Amino acid sequence: MTITLPGIGHLEPDDYFSKTAPRAVDFLGRELSFAVNLDHTGDAPDAPTTQAIADCIRTFSGLGWEEFSALTAPAVFAYYQQVYREMAEEDSDYTEEHLPIINEPKDVWQHVSFGDEPLVTLRYPDERWQVAWECECAWEPEHGLAIALIGGDSEPLADSCDAIF
Repeated sequence: MTITLPGIGHLEPDDYFSKTAPRAVDFLGRELSFAVNLDHTGDAPDAPTTQAIADCIRTFSGLGWEEFSALTAPAVFAYYQQVYREMAEEDSDYTEEHLPIINEPKDVWQHVSFGDEPLVTLRYPDERWQVAWECECAWEPEHGLAIALIGGDSEPLADSCDAIF
């Protein structure tokens, strides 16, 4: 069965999730395919569900850099501060030698490498669609950084990949 997202196009089945064709992500200046987790939608998602998924992808893709950064940098910075504090409590020498010093939210991006495939998934317990994106960061190489945006542009979360995925 072919699933089509309004204004996005057909989803292609993949190993675990369905995928969109590559589409421009404005704040990155490049194209990405989006993985879509349809596990909780039944055999064929209904029209409101496909519309909600499409809206989430379109909204996320259309964010400019300033808007994306303003939305997410405070949450990413808070995650950095949490990791820094926890590591400093365990081993202050390691923290001083290996973790970057980041003084302001806007500076986190110098230490983040964005992933190649955001995941659109249903968030629990509120059952709203979100874009969750696995990234790498200099302060947490083992667990990484995940950024999630509800509806593609609100309620940013930043935490370890283990916590968000």
